[in-house]
Amino acid sequence: MSKESVSEILRLIVDADVLSAATFEDVDCDAVLDERDSDIAFESEWLRVHREVESKWSEDHELANVISEIAEAAFLATTRATRRHEIASYVADDFVLISKARVLGIHDEFLDCIWEAYASGNMCCPTTIKRRSP
Repeated sequence: MSKESVSEILRLIVDADVLSAATFEDVDCDAVLDERDSDIAFESEWLRVHREVESKWSEDHELANVISEIAEAAFLATTRATRRHEIASYVADDFVLISKARVLGIHDEFLDCIWEAYASGNMCCPTTIKRRSP
């Protein structure tokens, strides 16, 4: 994936095309955190993808600085909308995972579902994504 493609994710966040304040309207942050923390299948899938991505990622990758900018932008956008740092950390982690996977050319249905939730203006939690069958 080119720098321009990863930069597009950053632009989408900065321009509030994803993670706009509307994404978090009427969202019970505590419920989302509880749902994500208690859904073993969701956590297992997230960790599976995370392990795969991190096993192939190098912090000296030429796009590492853009990934850091994406993490910061996602964290700040979520914090501005929710005033909740814990949920902002989850969202930032999701966007780092999505971005690194795209850079590495890793295609994963679960990760695609996470992206689709955010891209459609939803907060990512087990009930907002379509999960593949085990």
